[in-house]
Order: sequence, then C-alpha cells, then structure tokens
Amino acid sequence: MAVVGHHLLLGIALAALGGFALRVASLAVPGGSLRVLAAAPVLAAAMVLEALVLGLAGLGTSPVALTVAAVATWGAGFVALPAPAVSPRAELAAWWEGASAGAAAGAGAALALAVACAVWLARDPFVGPDGLAYHLPDVLGWIQDGRPGARNAVVARLPVENYPLTNEVLLAWPMGIARDFTVLAPFQVAFAVLLAGSVLAGLRRLGVAGSVRVAAVVALLACPLVVAQLNGVSTDLAALAWLACCAALCLGVRDRPALFALALLAAGLAVGTKTTTLVPAVLALGFALVVMRRGASAKAAGQGGGGSGWADLSWRAVSLAALAAVGVGGVWYLRNLVSHGSPLWPLVAAPWGDDVPPFLERFDSRFVDDPAGTWDARAAVYRTYMAGGLALLAAGVLAPLVSRRRAVLGASAAALGLTLLWTLAPYTGLSDRADLQALGQSTYRYLLPAILAATLALALAARGRAATIVVLAVLVGSTAWSAVEVLDAGSPFVPSAWLVLASLAGGAILGLLAIRVPFSRYRRLNDTQVPVGALVAVVGALLLVPAAENWTRRHALTEFEDHELVRWIVEQPGFEDGDDPVAQTPIVNAALAGDRLRHPIPLVTEREGCAALRARARTGWVVVRTTPVPEWEATRRPVERCLREESRPVYESALYRVYRARAPTGRAMEAPPGR
Repeated sequence: MAVVGHHLLLGIALAALGGFALRVASLAVPGGSLRVLAAAPVLAAAMVLEALVLGLAGLGTSPVALTVAAVATWGAGFVALPAPAVSPRAELAAWWEGASAGAAAGAGAALALAVACAVWLARDPFVGPDGLAYHLPDVLGWIQDGRPGARNAVVARLPVENYPLTNEVLLAWPMGIARDFTVLAPFQVAFAVLLAGSVLAGLRRLGVAGSVRVAAVVALLACPLVVAQLNGVSTDLAALAWLACCAALCLGVRDRPALFALALLAAGLAVGTKTTTLVPAVLALGFALVVMRRGASAKAAGQGGGGSGWADLSWRAVSLAALAAVGVGGVWYLRNLVSHGSPLWPLVAAPWGDDVPPFLERFDSRFVDDPAGTWDARAAVYRTYMAGGLALLAAGVLAPLVSRRRAVLGASAAALGLTLLWTLAPYTGLSDRADLQALGQSTYRYLLPAILAATLALALAARGRAATIVVLAVLVGSTAWSAVEVLDAGSPFVPSAWLVLASLAGGAILGLLAIRVPFSRYRRLNDTQVPVGALVAVVGALLLVPAAENWTRRHALTEFEDHELVRWIVEQPGFEDGDDPVAQTPIVNAALAGDRLRHPIPLVTEREGCAALRARARTGWVVVRTTPVPEWEATRRPVERCLREESRPVYESALYRVYRARAPTGRAMEAPPGR
C-alpha cells in the first residue's frame, strides 16, 4: 500500500503543476500546439525550482513536501492567473470533429507507440552505463539526503558532479515522490514526444508540407543516437528536446511575443541539461529577437502585416523568465565559476582557475587534431550508431544545392557551424591511450544539435515538386538506414520490430474508429466537471505501481554487465526489505539501491583509510569493480587490500568483488560456488 500512496501523491503533484503550467502558457498563447509546448518548460522549471528550494532545508525529495509545494503552486496560479480562454477539452473536441482520417490514424499510431515504448521500458529496464554510473547515483544520493543539486561524488577521479545537473534534478522530483525506478520509462518517452511535437510545430510554422514534416520527424527519431537514449537515462535526448522546444517557441514570437519568455525558460532547461545546447540555444533566441525587432520596425514604418514586436513584449515576464532560466540552468555554470574559475569546469579550464582534472586531461584529444585518423578508426562506430543521422547531417549541409532560400541557407550554415564546433570540442578525437578509447568514442552524441539543424534545413528545402521528391527520398532513406541498425541492436537495447509495428497498426485503427463517434456523444465526459488532464495524471501514476515490484530483478534479466552481481545481491537475506549501505568503488552502480531506493550507495576511495573501509564492510556491503583503466585501478587496489586483511570476498566474478565482514544473520557469508 505504501507504493500506491507514493504514486497517488505523484499523480496529485503532477496534476497540480500541470494545471499551473497550463494557466501560465495560456497567457502567452490561448491554444494550439504552441500552448502545449509553452506549458512544458513551465512544468519542468517548476519541478526543478521547487526541488532546489526545498533542498535548502533538506526536503528537496520529500514526497509530502514536494506534493504540498505543487498544490500550493497550483493554488497560487488559480488565484492570481485567469482561467484559460479555451479549455484543452474544448480544443480537443474541435480537433476531433474536424480531424481527417489520416490525422486521426497518425495521432492514434503515435500515441500507441509512445505507450508501447513506456510499457517496454518498464518491463525490460535496461539503464545503460552512464545512467547506472552517474546520472542515477546523483539522483539517489539526493533522495537519501534531501538536497538536490548537492555535489555527491559518484565516479573516482572524475568529478561528474560538476556537470550541468538540471535533468538529474528534474528526475529527482518524480523519483523522490514515487520512491522507485518506475518513473524512468515515461520520463524518457516524454522527451521523445516533446522532441517530435516541437519539430512538427516548428516546421508547420515555417510552411513545410505535412508529408515532409512527418518524414522529417520520423527520420530524426529513428536515428540510433535518439533511440539509444530511451533506455539509457542519459541527457542527450532531454537536451535536444528542450532545444527543439525553445526553437519552436522562438518561431512563434512574430505573432505571440510573449512566447519569448517561455523560450528563455526552455533554453535554460536545455543549457542546464547539457553544454552542447549552449550555442544553438543562443542562436535561436537571437533569431527571435531579430524577428521581434523587425516586427517593431515594420509597425513604426506603418507597413501592414508587420506583426508584433518589442512594444508587445512584457519585460516583466521576460525578466522573471530570465531569472528562472538562471535558476534552472545557469546555476551550475555560476557554481563552477565561483568554485573553480571556469563555468565549463571540469571540461574546460580558465587560465586563472583550477586545471582540468588529470584523468580528463589524459584523453582530451579533439577530432580536428587528426580528422583522417579519427575517422578511419571510428568509421564503423559512426556508421552503426549514427546511421541515418550521418545522412541527415550531410544532406542538411548540402541543402542549399536544392534551394537557396535564406531560411535554408541559415539552417544549413547552423548545421555546418555546429559540426565544425564539434570537431573542436574536447574528447571528440582519438586518445593516445587504448584503455581510454571506449570512454571517448561515444562523443558522437554531441552532434545531435547539428543533426537537428540539418533536418530543419533539409525540410525547408522541400519547395516545388522536384525538390520535395528529393527531400522525401533522403528522409525515407535515412529512416531505412537507421531502422536497419536499430533493429540489428536487438533486445534489450531497442523494442522488437513486432512491438513497434503492432502498436503503430493498432493505434492507427483505434484512431480511425474513434473519430467515427462525434466527441459530443461522450456526454458523460462532456458534462462532468472533473478535469480530465488531472485524472489522466493520477491514473497514469497509479498504472506505474505494478512495475515497481521486482524492478531490480528485471534489470538483471537484461544481461547487462552487472546482471550476475545484481541477481546475487537481491537474493541476500534482508536486502529487499533492508536499508544497509552498498558502498562502491571506483564507480557506483545505481541498481544496487534496490527497488525502493532504500540502500545508500556511497562512493568510497582509498583516502578513507583502512579502519573506515572495514567499518563499512561490517555495516553493509562494499562492492569493488575491476576496470582496464589504471587510474581507477589505482583507487580499487588499496581499498581491496584493506578489506582483504579482515575478510575474503563474499562474492567474486570477473568484474566485481563484494566484501562484508558479517552476514545480516550474524554469520559469515560464503562466496557462491564456482566463482
């Protein structure tokens, strides 16, 4: 019952902040897809700010405190802000009555695919190395101490706690209330939906044909770079979604200048999630400012249809949004500037600040240092994990050959500029050390903003019959290439082809059947005063309850490298219902926190001393992992030497050794046979 109570609180808190976000967004735009996009950054920013502010009192992950804060925020919005002139229900009814068969089938297919992906992620929770090693350990540390944003070391010699942490704080909000891992599935899927909706809305405002819009979104989402983010609990998809949301809102400022404030908020979320969005976010906001300035100039000159401009912009709203953007995104850069002298530390050092940590400096090579050698060494990796993304990037840069419109030239130049900037970025090249190659080769992910700009350029080039045919051919070809590589990865990395096809077909059929019944026929839904959005939030949160049971065991079934260790530790007496610490070195594994997140998972190093390390082994488990990296081995060996002086491992495999001086039952545990 405790699980049900936590999820009920999660649903109530989501409904409350959702209602507040809708009222704020309605001030900028009364309805349509842009209102939904405008509400998204308001909702996320409210979650992040409330978690950070409550964290000052150690209550930033308290289920009760977060729920009360959410309800209080809704109450303040209810009193201070006007009700939306157009309700979402009325808007849905109008769309329903006028939807074409194609639109209904497409909406049904998209909704069914999103639900199917969330169910698949909940059933087969593969989290991936980055998620297990530092994204989730950050969140779990805050759940233990109630202070989101605090710097908790989770990887030896690598200060990832100094990276931008907005996405981790955002994730700490629902996980802090639910107190389990189940929110990971809808959390990642929500960003894929936000990305798709933002690109569709942005391309529509730019006058791109419907078939090209859909093909562009499908090609972008099908990229292995994007698909891999669904179950990776990584930040690249979230950052790209907020960047796309910011760009879409910036495209709407000509008619609705108030959207600029919410675009600022989306930019803050993007930059606070990942540094790769900093330049494109500034470009998008700069574009919006130019558009509004031209609108103001046109009005001053008395030209008809000049649009809106500076005079229609609420500078009070912009100031509040800018302050909130700094609070949700800029705070990490300011903290690094004060603490280490560089806003981009530990990735980039300033001459007057702290140096880049030695561990990072050892594989800080850049693509531009040896482009031919890097490409030769990683071409197969790029082709496999970027696949259609490479085609989109190349075609977007070459889009001006098809159309020389200014919009195409601008988007293409942005794609090329972001690509060149990537070649200059740290860690994109080949390290001199073979043991660090695997750590650096995944930096192709940082090209996602460039791929987004290239997709925009390509879609904008589709003007005229011949150009449209060429663009559609490239988009379809890119999707096919990506699909081949994605399906080849297999389970647990991606859902099966049958699940995808069945959900698309079933959703399309249900969409076609649904619009055959007029919305007005659903009289009970029409007549009731129950807010449907709030009901969906509560029911959705409660539907996650069954997935909370045995999440850790299901993660072990994905056969990730930690599966034997996880399977062993959940079988230990007292683990599932207990809260004994699981200290780890040199890397933390989040899955060892258990289904209810009760087990602290601190990072330990040789600096603690043998007495402290042995005390940890007497009060809980100490997990030691072997790696091929000498710096991490230099941390592991002294720790293990201290522990071996008092006890032998109670578990041992090729990757892991676990120490515990006494078993929970009071007797020494034996190592599993055959290990």
